Amino acid sequence: MPGKRAVSILVIIFVVVTMVSTAISAEKTAPRPGSWSSLGKGITGGDVGVLALCEYDDRLVAGGDFFPGLIVWNGTSWQPFSYRIRGFVSSLCMWNDALVGVEIWDDSCGTAFGAAKWDGLCWQPLGFSAYEHTIHKIIDWNERLIGCGIRWMAKGKPPGNVVEWDGESWLPRGTDFNGPVVSMAVYNGQLIVGGLFAKVGDSEVRNIAAWDGHAWSPLGSGLNGFVNALYVFDGKLIAGGAFTKAGNVKVKHVAAWDGSSWTPLGKGTNKEVNALTEYNSRLVAGGRFTKAGDMKAHNIAAWDGNSWSPLGSGVHGRDWGINALVVYDGMLIVAGHFDKAGDTTVSNIAAWKE
Repeated sequence: MPGKRAVSILVIIFVVVTMVSTAISAEKTAPRPGSWSSLGKGITGGDVGVLALCEYDDRLVAGGDFFPGLIVWNGTSWQPFSYRIRGFVSSLCMWNDALVGVEIWDDSCGTAFGAAKWDGLCWQPLGFSAYEHTIHKIIDWNERLIGCGIRWMAKGKPPGNVVEWDGESWLPRGTDFNGPVVSMAVYNGQLIVGGLFAKVGDSEVRNIAAWDGHAWSPLGSGLNGFVNALYVFDGKLIAGGAFTKAGNVKVKHVAAWDGSSWTPLGKGTNKEVNALTEYNSRLVAGGRFTKAGDMKAHNIAAWDGNSWSPLGSGVHGRDWGINALVVYDGMLIVAGHFDKAGDTTVSNIAAWKE
């Protein structure tokens, strides 16, 4: 049997190891210091608030369900992006050094409806408005402009949920999905789309699929609910939405695909994720939830590869939570439908800085 001295040494070692492990665990889960601030008087109006964010010409552009539909932040206040614009702007992206938006109505230089490109003076239409439904989201894939939505039907063209602009018209990519496509990302050179569907053509896919330029294919056995957001982080494709199973793995509203299998991101969030981005080397998820991992997190949280942590006391109020995220001027810009960011009164948009 060990002597009293040996027992004492073992006890001391156990206590030290326990203290170090506890400190490391606390360091991993402790929120980083940061603060919330407003962007002027914010953005008012609409039932769902701000839906899209994009940096253009070193300025922050926001679009959504408000009048005039598209505005720009000049560093001190919000101004209309262009005069006589109206509409419900649901998506923005940069394509060939130009800003492109969808559901743009502009009467200043003729009429641009649906998808349009800003030429510095006017919104120039991309195609015509003879479609059953409008595009929900747009993305630049290998310098090709891709749109996705519910179901597009151009006059004299076959239908498609995912379409590509060829310079003159929108053409479907592959066969039609049997449900809405609302999110897109580029992963390992392929176009990834998510939404709420079970099939593309005769092929079975579950709410997420990959396009290699020739055909659609599933990502494992997919996800069992709506895929609202897609983003690439740390070499993996991250999906966020309203699902609880990825492949055969139990997850909570967020999951990672490594090219061959799905894995959870810790304990995920307790409700749906609507937006994803990266800020200060962490994955940030925004949506409508009150918990991430074991931490209280109001509608926004950060994943460092091991655990979730809140961003201050998050954002609160109103109905829709967070719809869009973007990094601008060293800040994380958070937009949606809310009236509080931490203890700061805001209107549908706020900035977080660490």
